[in-house]
Amino acid sequence: MLIYLLKSSACLAVFMVFYKLLLEKSSVHQFKRFYLLSALVVSLVMPSLTFVEYIEPVVAEELTSFVISDFEMVETLPEIIEADYTLITLWSLYGLGVFIFLLKFCLNLNNIISRIRRNPKLKSGGFINVLISNLKVPHTFFSYIFFNKDKFEHNDIPKEVLIHEQTHAKQKHSIDVLLLEVLQIIFWFNPLIYLLKREVKLNHEFLADRAVLQNGIEPSTYQTILLAFSSNAQHQELANAINYSSIKKRFTVMNTHTSKKSIWLRSLLLLPVLAILFYGFAEKEYVEKENSKISEVITNELEITKDLKIIYQDRATDAMMKEYKDWVKQLNNSSNLFIPLGTHERLVAIYDLMSEVQRNSVETYPFLQGITPYLYKAVPSTPTTAQFESWKNEKKYAIWLDRKQISNSELNNYQINDIAHYVGSHVNSNAQSKKPAQPFKFNLYTKDGFNKFYKEVFVSDYKILIKTYSNAIKIYLKGPQTDNSELRIIKEQADKFYNQFTQEELKKYNLLTAPPVPMEKSSQKRATPKQVEEYNKLAKKLSALPKKNPIIKLKDIERINYLYKLMSDAQKENAQPYPNFPPPPPAPAPPIKVIKSEITWILLNSKGQFLVNDKLGSLKSVETEFKNVSGDKSKSKEIVFKHDKDSPKDIINKVNLLIATYNLKNIYDTLPPPPPPPAAPVKKGNRPNGSSYYPVPPPIPEDALPEQREKMQAVIDDFEKTYKRKVHQAKTDDDGMISITANDDVYEPTQDENKVKTGFLKIKGTPHYYVSINSATKYYNRQGFEVSKTGIRISKDQVNASDVVPGQYITKVYSDSKVVSEFKDNEPNTYKDIIDIPSPPKSISRLDHIIAMAKKNATFFYEGKKVSSDSAIQLIKKYDDLNIFTKDLATNAPKVFLTKHTTTADTEILPKSNK
Repeated sequence: MLIYLLKSSACLAVFMVFYKLLLEKSSVHQFKRFYLLSALVVSLVMPSLTFVEYIEPVVAEELTSFVISDFEMVETLPEIIEADYTLITLWSLYGLGVFIFLLKFCLNLNNIISRIRRNPKLKSGGFINVLISNLKVPHTFFSYIFFNKDKFEHNDIPKEVLIHEQTHAKQKHSIDVLLLEVLQIIFWFNPLIYLLKREVKLNHEFLADRAVLQNGIEPSTYQTILLAFSSNAQHQELANAINYSSIKKRFTVMNTHTSKKSIWLRSLLLLPVLAILFYGFAEKEYVEKENSKISEVITNELEITKDLKIIYQDRATDAMMKEYKDWVKQLNNSSNLFIPLGTHERLVAIYDLMSEVQRNSVETYPFLQGITPYLYKAVPSTPTTAQFESWKNEKKYAIWLDRKQISNSELNNYQINDIAHYVGSHVNSNAQSKKPAQPFKFNLYTKDGFNKFYKEVFVSDYKILIKTYSNAIKIYLKGPQTDNSELRIIKEQADKFYNQFTQEELKKYNLLTAPPVPMEKSSQKRATPKQVEEYNKLAKKLSALPKKNPIIKLKDIERINYLYKLMSDAQKENAQPYPNFPPPPPAPAPPIKVIKSEITWILLNSKGQFLVNDKLGSLKSVETEFKNVSGDKSKSKEIVFKHDKDSPKDIINKVNLLIATYNLKNIYDTLPPPPPPPAAPVKKGNRPNGSSYYPVPPPIPEDALPEQREKMQAVIDDFEKTYKRKVHQAKTDDDGMISITANDDVYEPTQDENKVKTGFLKIKGTPHYYVSINSATKYYNRQGFEVSKTGIRISKDQVNASDVVPGQYITKVYSDSKVVSEFKDNEPNTYKDIIDIPSPPKSISRLDHIIAMAKKNATFFYEGKKVSSDSAIQLIKKYDDLNIFTKDLATNAPKVFLTKHTTTADTEILPKSNK
C-alpha cells in the first residue's frame, strides 16, 4: 500500500510540475481541464498496472546454507508474530482523518441544499437562480446560481457576472469539484490533492472569463467588475465563486494568446513524460511459460548429445581431488562450519568418480550425511496411536500440520490414518521463544501435504538439475572443450538423484535420465608420445650441465618450454623434472640518444616575475617546461636558473624543489662568462657619478589620447629595436607606473606572439574584466565565470586561474582595491598573479570642457552658427540636453559644436558626464 501511495504521489507530482511550467499560463483552458482530471486518474491507475512478460523457465539456484554443529540437526520453533501496534495506530489516524473530512463534506453539502430549499428560486432558461438575502458574492452549484436578492430584483448585477456564473453551470464545473472533494476525503493526507483542487478551480475561472470576453465585453471593464465583486469574496467549498487571491493571475491569462504551434509543441512534450512514467511506475511481472511440456523441451535440447563421442574416465581429475581434500581439511579443523547447500551432494559425486586408488588416499564422506536427512528421498513414517494421543498435550508439544501451526485440540478432528509422515525434535532452551514455550516440536503431514512438500519438491529439484546440466553442455560445446570435469560432477549427481525414483514416479512425472558427458579434445590437452620422449631427452641433457656458468643454447630453452606447456598434468608427473637452470641475462638496454638542443633558461627578478625562455611566465609555466624537458629524451636535462639577489626566497626554493623533482641539473654556476654585448648607443646621464643609462621611454598613461598613445608606443618600439631590450611597465609602491628593462630580458620579436589586451567594461551597470587575445575577447563576471557581452553566463564552472591569460596564473583582478573578478585557484602551490588596475581618471564636466576649449582659443558653433566662448558657456548652463562635439582636439585650433542633435558630421563626440 505504501509503495502504491508513493508511486501515485510521484506520478501526480510530475504531472503538476509539467502543468506549472508549460500549461498553466497558456490559453488552452479546455485542454487544461481535461489534462488536470486525466492526470489525477492516470496517477491513481498507473501504479496498479501490470505488464506481463512470458519467459522461458529458468534455473533457480538455491541460496540456502547450513551450519553444522557436531553434525546434529536441531530444528527451532518459529516465533509467533505479535500484533503490530504501529500499523494499528496509523490506520486509526487515517480513519479519523477520513471521518473528519467526510463530516466536513456532508456539512457543506447540506448547507448548499438547505439554501436551495429555504430561499426563493427563479428559473431562467436552463438555470435556476436562487435568491438569498445578504449574499455578497454570486456562486454556482450545478445548475443553481446563487445571487443577492435585492441586487437581482433591482437589476444591479452586471451582465458580465451573469455570463460568468452561467458558464460555470453550463460547463458542469461542479462535477470536477465534487470528484476532487471525494478524493480529498480518501487521500486527505496527500498535499498534492489540495494543489490539484486549487488549480482545477482556477482553470474554471479561466474558462468563465474567456466566455465573458467572447461575448464582446471589454477586458478593462470586466476586470473592474471582478475587482469590485472579489473584494468581499467568501470562500465556498463546493461551489464556484469569484476568488480575490487569483485575480492577478486571471488578469494575466486574459491577455495571453497561445499560438497553435506552441500548443502542438507542448502537447508533443507530454508524450515522453507519459512514456517515462509508464516505464518507471507500472509494475512488471515475469511469468514462466506453461511448463507442462518441460520434459519435451529438455528432451529436444539434449538431442544434440546423441552423436557426441563419449569418453569415460575411471578417475577424478586433480582439480576434483584438490577441492575434495580442501573441504575435508576444513571440516576436520572446525566443529562449527558454514557449508552452502549442495556442497555435500557435490562431494559425494566427486567421491563416486574417484578410482579405487584415489578413494584409498582420502577420507570418505559419511560424516556429512547428518546434515541432509531428506537427501533425494524421504521415507514416510506414520505415528503410533500412543504418539498421536500424546501430541494433544499442549504443555509439552507444539504442533504444525502441513507447515502451519495449529492448536493441539485440532488433532481431535483427524484420525491417525490421516497423518502420512511426521518429524519431531527437542527444542533447545536457547531456541525457545516466549510463545510457545513447549519443549518439543512436531511437524505432521497429511498425504496431500507430504506429496506437496516432499515428493513434488524432489521432482522439481531433479528437473532443475537436468536443466542445469543441459545448459552446461551448451556452454561446453561453444568453448574449447578441454575440461569436462564440471559436467561429470553434475552428471554423477543427476544419476544418483534419478536412481532414487521408482518406475511409477518416473512414468508419472515423465522423468528422463541425463545424457552422457561429451568427450574432451585430447589434441588440445596432451602432448604426443614422441613429444614427451623429446622432452625427457632434452630435460635430461640440460639437467646434466654444470650448475656454475652453464652454456645453454637459446633454441633449447625455447623448445623445452614449448613441450612442457603441451603436456598434461599426468604427463608432467611421469616425465623428467623441469630443469632448474638460470634464466638468460637480460638484453642490455639501448643507449639513450640525447640530442643537445637549446638549453632551457629560467630568469627570476626581484619582484618574483619569471622569464621562461625569453617569454613572460609564472611558476606554473616553469613546472610545465620542466615536465616537458624531463619527458623528452631529445632534450638536455641541464637547465639554467638565474635569479636576482633580492628575489623572493620562497619562490627560489620552489624552483629548486622542482629541479630536484624532475631530475634536472642547474648549470648556471658552471657556465663560462658571456661575451660582451654589442656596443649600443648611450648617452651620458646627469647623475652625480656620471654613469650611463638607457633612455627608457616613459609608460603610456591610461588616459592618453589615441594620437598620444600611438606616438608613445612608436617610441617604445624604436627603443626595443635599437637597444635590444624589452620594456616592461611595472607598478610602484605608491601606485605609480614606471617602465623598466631587465638585464637578461633581450628583445626578440616573434611573428606568432599573442597580442593580449585587458581591461574593464560595464555590463548592465556592473564592472566586468575582459581579456582580448588576437582580437578574440572574453568577458568575466565577479565570480570568475565567462559571460557574453550581454552578461549571460557561458561557462558551466568557474574559470581556472591558469586559463585567463596565457603564461600567467591570475586568481584575482582588482580595480581601485575592489575585486572585479576572482578565478578558481586550481593549482594552490603556484605563485599567484594578482592584478590591481587603477580606474581611469574621472571625466571632466561639460562646463569644464567648454572652459578648457575657450582657453585653447577654440571656435564654438551653436546649431551651425558661430558663437562666442561666453555664449557657449551660457548655453551649457541653460540647456542640459545639449550634445557637445569636438573636432581637431589635438591641434591648436579645435572646433566645438553645440547641438540638440545626436550626431555631427566629421566630429569626435565627447562622452556625457554629470554636471
